[in-house]
Amino acid sequence: MQYTVWYSTNSRKIDGSFGSSVGKVWIYFDRAGYLFDFRGNQSISFWDYLEKYRGITDPFNALLDYAGLSIPAPTQSKDYDPKTPIELVADIHPYVLRAFHELAMQDMGSTDIGCEVRAYLAGRGYDDDDDDDMDIRRMKLGSIPEIATLKDRLKEKLPKLEEKYINFFCKRMEYYTEHPLVIPCYGVYGALEGFVFRQVQCERFTINDELPKYKNLKNLNREAGIINIPRDATEIIIMEGVLDALLAKARGMRHAVSLNGCGLNEAQCDMLAENGIKRVILLLDNDDAGQDATLRITQRLLAHAHPFEVYIAKVPQGFKDPEEFLLKHDVQALLEEIHYAIGMGEYLATQLTRQYPKRDASRPLPAMQRTRLLDAAEPFKAQLASFPYELGDFERIVKMAVER
Repeated sequence: MQYTVWYSTNSRKIDGSFGSSVGKVWIYFDRAGYLFDFRGNQSISFWDYLEKYRGITDPFNALLDYAGLSIPAPTQSKDYDPKTPIELVADIHPYVLRAFHELAMQDMGSTDIGCEVRAYLAGRGYDDDDDDDMDIRRMKLGSIPEIATLKDRLKEKLPKLEEKYINFFCKRMEYYTEHPLVIPCYGVYGALEGFVFRQVQCERFTINDELPKYKNLKNLNREAGIINIPRDATEIIIMEGVLDALLAKARGMRHAVSLNGCGLNEAQCDMLAENGIKRVILLLDNDDAGQDATLRITQRLLAHAHPFEVYIAKVPQGFKDPEEFLLKHDVQALLEEIHYAIGMGEYLATQLTRQYPKRDASRPLPAMQRTRLLDAAEPFKAQLASFPYELGDFERIVKMAVER
């Protein structure tokens, strides 16, 4: 007898495409290495699925990451063979990434640069107590080490690693010396994928307006990833900045994730769908760019084959973003704002009807405007058909705009 131990919570098929229903891909207890798709009565091994349809050339390391496991660092394993093939991350050896992060966290508050970066964060309101729960430590922030000594320090930590990997990384790091705050970025499986570097205002460093405020580690993969997404989440709270999401996590909002920007592409939507995300709460910045992005992302999620529930929350007026709000208030205050997030039906109807304002509030909408509004509403109604309550809110608000 076959016993089912897992079934899909999204509509992706085993050939990588999306279908019209969920729960059709199963795993059986006696065939734990295979996915079985009822729609085509077909099965495929995890290994082949990752290679053929997910484009992963090294399934071994991908499955390790998914399981939360890792190959021991070379300094901890006598059997480590530096010639063993390993998938690079952002063109950089993963051991070098981890070793650099350890050095960056170690230097925070212990070197001249680190002390100034830590003082800068404390001045912005980050918790700087000496206990293990302080924001800076829980966010795993660091300061960029001195480039002059970085190579020697990495060699000391990674004595068996080929020197070419360390030389390559150190050469690349010269590009980030004016951005001393080191912010870690993790992929969907929890593996370290790279860093975002930020300018800070302190005695040693000043903000250079001719440079971007943030710099991503070159080739940090943003195309198909969302930074720091929990592996077992079905609901996420999407923010723009990496500091916003990391601070929210440090304060207890485990499902806060970052776009590292203000866009969401189709590959990122696919990634959310295949990882079982059902509910998305958007909490973007309060500026014009953030509000424009909220509308674009809502429409993209709604148009996707996976039936995402989308809710829109706002940071209270007077605050630019979640980070600024959290540095002045506790996390419960932000959770209260999220509690009153509006649904996508109400949000889209409000955004749409604003494009057809009335000159006279006491009279119905003029016939020409009414026709244009109702025509513009039809595509949204079709997309909201799978969400009866959201569709009801949408139709109610559009009707009010037409009649009153």
